[in-house]
Amino acid sequence: MLGLGTDEDTIISILTSRKSSERMRISYFYRLEYNDQFDYDLSNELSGNFKKIMLALMTDPSEFLAQTVSDCINKKNPIDDSCVISILCTRTKDELIAIMNKYITISGQTDALLNQIDAKMSGDYKIFMRTMLTPTRCQAPVRCIREKGQVNLTLVQENIKLIPKKPDDCVVSENNQGLMTMMAKDSFEQLHLIISEYERKHNSSVTEAITAHCSDKTLAQAYNTIVSYAKNPAGFYAQVLKKSTEGFGTDDTTLIRTIVSRHEIDLAEIKQTYKQMYGTTLAADVAGDTSGYYKKALLALIGPQ
Repeated sequence: MLGLGTDEDTIISILTSRKSSERMRISYFYRLEYNDQFDYDLSNELSGNFKKIMLALMTDPSEFLAQTVSDCINKKNPIDDSCVISILCTRTKDELIAIMNKYITISGQTDALLNQIDAKMSGDYKIFMRTMLTPTRCQAPVRCIREKGQVNLTLVQENIKLIPKKPDDCVVSENNQGLMTMMAKDSFEQLHLIISEYERKHNSSVTEAITAHCSDKTLAQAYNTIVSYAKNPAGFYAQVLKKSTEGFGTDDTTLIRTIVSRHEIDLAEIKQTYKQMYGTTLAADVAGDTSGYYKKALLALIGPQ
């Protein structure tokens, strides 16, 4: 970036081929060598969506998601519930703890996320979000928050009964918190077993039951997001990516967030699932909807099929 012009191709080649930890080291040594912030220089040299995706790559993954949640809560009126739900409702305990810790760093306030949820959300949806995010650590006899891999086969048949059969089953009250607690606390592996067994026994989907009986539409959206992710994580993100590129215009914010945040986790599986679901490749759809260095950066991250 020194001198005349910027070598965008080199920036893409270096940053998209490294892990997040390696990019953080590049930033560290750049500061030592040039006495300047790498992300600051990137911000000054680049523009548009290309700038956004490069800065996203140069941000700690948990901090990137925490900042995105903060923007969706504080920079939107009303808040962007779809954004908040898609990030927070698809994370495990450790991932949620990391996001909440970074949220404290960003805001400079303890319990900042919970306080903003109290201020900006309402009704059963707010109660659910608070329940999902507290407590953040397992302390018996309090139920754990999304402990990865935690499964209890003896509870599956009992938990199936919590899937709503009538509108009152979705309303959160002192004596009716079973469904909310299950959705907020159970691991995705446990929820996968519950959902699979329910749909096998009832020959209907959990999503249909929630949509039919949960009058709080935002709460229903949160529950259905959890159900979709628990059933098939790669399928969930394939659907998110398809929606971001189809129709009039591109949802670049969702596209960037999903590609960057899943790149080191399960993007390879998402690509395969995408092709199975839609009969085309993720790279082809992204290439058809984007352009320039932004397109090059996305395709470099997606990689070959």
